This record gives sequence, C-alpha cells and structure tokens, in this order.
Amino acid sequence: MCEKLVLFDLPRLVFGAQVWGGIMRSISFLAAVIAIVNGSLGRAQDAASAPTFEVASVKLNTRGGGMVLRPQPGGSLAVENFPLRLLIQNAYDVRPFQISGGPGWLDSERYDITAKAEGNPSVNQMMGPMLQALLRDRFQLRVHRETRELPVFTVVPAKGGIKLQESSEGDCADASVPPAPVPGQRPPVPCDRVAFTMSPNGAWLEGRNVPMQRLSFALANILGRTVIDKTAFTGTFDIHLEVSLDEALTGLTGHGGPGAPPTQPDVTAPSIFTAFQEQLGIKLEAGRGPVEILVIGNVARPTEISSFRNSG
Repeated sequence: MCEKLVLFDLPRLVFGAQVWGGIMRSISFLAAVIAIVNGSLGRAQDAASAPTFEVASVKLNTRGGGMVLRPQPGGSLAVENFPLRLLIQNAYDVRPFQISGGPGWLDSERYDITAKAEGNPSVNQMMGPMLQALLRDRFQLRVHRETRELPVFTVVPAKGGIKLQESSEGDCADASVPPAPVPGQRPPVPCDRVAFTMSPNGAWLEGRNVPMQRLSFALANILGRTVIDKTAFTGTFDIHLEVSLDEALTGLTGHGGPGAPPTQPDVTAPSIFTAFQEQLGIKLEAGRGPVEILVIGNVARPTEISSFRNSG
C-alpha cells in the first residue's frame, strides 16, 4: 500500500512533498506543534519581550534521514535534517510562496539543531521569536517584510448557492494528542481543523466544525497562493472531498524537488476546483491581490562552532 502524507492546515507548513517515501516514515511531529500551528491564525508576539535560547548546537546534516521538528516543554528544541528555508518559514509564520530571495543552498543543505532555553518558554515562543533570534545569530539572517501584488484565489458562492454540510454532532479528535498512524486508515481530524491526505495517486480533504477562515487558510497551503474568503458564510461545516492530484496543487506537489516520485492522477476523482464548485457550492476564482512577502536580505552558512551562549 502506498504511504500517505497527512497535512493539517499548518500556517507553518513544515513538511510538503519533499517528505515522500522513506523520509515520510520517520517524521516526528509532536502534538504541541500541531496545536500551536493550527491555532496561530493572526498570532502576534513581541520579539523584544520573548526569551532566547541559552545554548544551541547547529550542524550540517550529513547522514540524511527523516525531517524532525520537535519543540518540547521545558525550553528545548530538536531539529533534524531540515532545510533552512523551511526553518525560516516556521520562525516567521509564512508559507513557501511568501518567501523571496536567498541562495540555492537554503533548500539543498539540511541542518540539525538542538537548543535549550532557561525557564519554561511556551512552544509558541520557541517556534517564533526564539527561533528567529537563533537564525539571526547563527545564520546571519536578515529579513524584511513588504507587500506585493501577486496571484491569489478568491472564494465566492458558486451558481446555485453554497451547499456546505452543517457540522455534525459527535466528539472530535483531540487536537492536543498526535494522531496515531493506522495502516490503511486516515487519522481522525480534530475540530476546527482541516487535514489534507496525499498519496501518489489521489488526495483527500477533510475537516470537522470548520469555519470558512480556516478552510481558506488551509487552501492557501495546498494551492500555493493566498486565498481570500468573500462568501460571507459565518457558520461552521464538515468537509470530506476526494480530489485528483494535478498541477493546481502547487503548494504541495510543486515543492517535491529532485527525487520526488511522479504523480499518477486518479482520473476518476475531480479536480479541487470542480469538487468545490459541484459538491460545496463555492468557487475558487483566480486573480491578483496584495500579499505580504518576507524578503531575505542577507544569510550565511553557520560557523563551525557548534554551541554558543546568547548574550541578548
């Protein structure tokens, strides 16, 4: 059976099509990460008031293996086999299409990081301002934000009106507990979450008690563009769609890189655009609009010194 990749609607989409095959088998992603990244819509944090990692080790990964991003209570962070661009994406809470600039090694080189802070900072602090500070110190990363006119999708009611299914009664999966993998089954989806399950020959989009804002946010990760909701729909709904893997899913399949297996679309499943229009009564219209971009102004490979004590 082909393995499947389950993606929650992560603002920090730390794993995409790059984690196919053997890599996918060894991903470790704690419940704390899932809870934080799913709940960080509109998150703001004063970087000046956040603690920093007291001691850290940054090394070039030469052994390969799976990608691991594991913040833990008590102020520790473990990163294995991560490209710097994905670390930047996590630290600054942006998606791949919102990062501009940087050399090629941001994607090709992988790094291992272990860091420890004094006290007990929150996972949100470690994954945001504290990781930003580490990247500034060790990679000499300098960035700024600007707004550019870029391709976007707008969600509007389709002809005939919205046909969203009202949220059903029953218990949802606990978002604070990582879904245990069960061969041949997709894990349950927590309330107020969207899951995207992808295999080489098909994909499923599922959600429970989802508001339109959450769906739009998840779609931006999947489609590789900002998605703007203009439906005026204020309720919550359940969603279960099977869609084909095609060129529209650039947010995931467009980042497979060398070595990613070719997709074999299931021609019996509709495209994501057709499924939304026919089954949900909403339409994705392509256009252009303002998008906030994180521009990389400077970055350098880290020094060979593997540990430091932050003086800030």
